[in-house]
Amino acid sequence: MTKLLATTLILGAALAGCASDLGGSDPAASCALLPNLTIRSDADLAKIPTGCFGVQGTFEVSGTSMTDLTELADLVAVAHLRIEDNGALTSFAGLDNVQVVGDLIIGGNPALASIDGLEGTQKLLSAEITDNPALRDLRGLANLVEVVNDAIIEGNDGLRDLRGLSRLQAVGGTLSIRDDGALTSLAGLDRLEAARGFVVSANPAMTALTGAERLQVAVDLQITDNPRLASAAGMKVVEVGNLTVIGNPVMSRLGGFDKLARARGSVTIENNDGLIDIDGFSGAFLAVSGVLAVRGNAFLSQATGLANLKAVGAGIIVTDNPRLSQCRAAAIRSRIPSVSGGIEIRNNSVSYNPC
Repeated sequence: MTKLLATTLILGAALAGCASDLGGSDPAASCALLPNLTIRSDADLAKIPTGCFGVQGTFEVSGTSMTDLTELADLVAVAHLRIEDNGALTSFAGLDNVQVVGDLIIGGNPALASIDGLEGTQKLLSAEITDNPALRDLRGLANLVEVVNDAIIEGNDGLRDLRGLSRLQAVGGTLSIRDDGALTSLAGLDRLEAARGFVVSANPAMTALTGAERLQVAVDLQITDNPRLASAAGMKVVEVGNLTVIGNPVMSRLGGFDKLARARGSVTIENNDGLIDIDGFSGAFLAVSGVLAVRGNAFLSQATGLANLKAVGAGIIVTDNPRLSQCRAAAIRSRIPSVSGGIEIRNNSVSYNPC
């Protein structure tokens, strides 16, 4: 089944439901179905049908002076919704639980404080909520259960938590939470069970990763450049693909991986200037299928969490850790019974923490 046909069928069902709710017996007669619709000016508003309508393709609202969306009150379903670069838009008032079934893009709306009105949306192909600095919460997505591809939440400096995503269970692509200035944790993702990738990066107020305890990451888990993040505690993954922990300057202990048994890709722990020990791994953390890299961690002196590793599949790199003694760096390799690939252990300390 093609993507277009699938979204058309879902859209038709949504329109039928609307007609039923309104007491109509013929969905086609009750709700107009447009191929695409773009609103950039008052003149474009004249294109909107009278009465219930849906948009089979993309509905774009861009560059308008509207403060809310009351002009769109009759919209009940849309395949792809883009609300971008509307300088005066403060809320989605008027949408009244529209159902989006394809892609959702909300970006560059500097005054937007609320996206209430999207509560009819349960499943999306993708979601991008980016650069809306006044956005306070994501309550409008309170009934969203699944995103088939990627979900990006980025550059929303007023976003205080993720509790609006409290029913989200799965992201088929990567869930990226990046550069959201007020987020302090992952609170609100407590039902999220699976994501292909998960990125937590450059969030200046993030102090903890609590709130996503059920999450299992299939391919790529990245925790990078969070200046106030003290620990990875809160991550309860059992198995990952690649695990990347880079550039978290106040993270003194790794923590958070007490259930991890295997990394099917590589593990990189790099440039975490406050890190003193690689700890917090499960005693059952036995294998890294790719490369194990420990690089450039200014205060690292221990690597106790790697003591139970039995196999590394593509090489070990332990370099440029100025307080990790060379013998302790070498011991990371010597304790692992099976190592394939190259070994690079250099530029560690010759004076700190002798064995």
